Amino acid sequence: MNDLLTIGCALAISVITMAGCASTKGVKPAAGGSEQLYMYKWSLIELDGQAVASDSKAHLLFSPGQVTRVSGNAGCNRLSGSVALAGESGLAFSPLAVTRMACPETTVEPQFLKALEKVNDWRIANKELYLYDGEKLLAKFRGDAQLP
Repeated sequence: MNDLLTIGCALAISVITMAGCASTKGVKPAAGGSEQLYMYKWSLIELDGQAVASDSKAHLLFSPGQVTRVSGNAGCNRLSGSVALAGESGLAFSPLAVTRMACPETTVEPQFLKALEKVNDWRIANKELYLYDGEKLLAKFRGDAQLP
């Protein structure tokens, strides 16, 4: 009977240990406070799982004092519009106004704007902003310049 109890305990400890070591890749970070959205210029570094060129101008700025405003650059054209926060991590962009300059075809702009239309969730971890459509990561940003 003691041997059976010992084996059962060892098995339980092994299962708990292995579960604790499971990979967290693809798991959303915990939701943080929305005040972090307004602290940085968010430079786009990944879009639909693909790295974005380091010389890309694509970024977002959430306006402190105007919590429903967003501006930035889609890669070539400037963008501006409204954003709505809901609950702990809900986020949605209203249709954004975008300038219409002639742009090189190598820009991420069309894909970036399509991704922003789908966003319904966000997270911030380690000065990185993650925008999601449900569980799917759409875009990842680096917090660059700390804003006043």
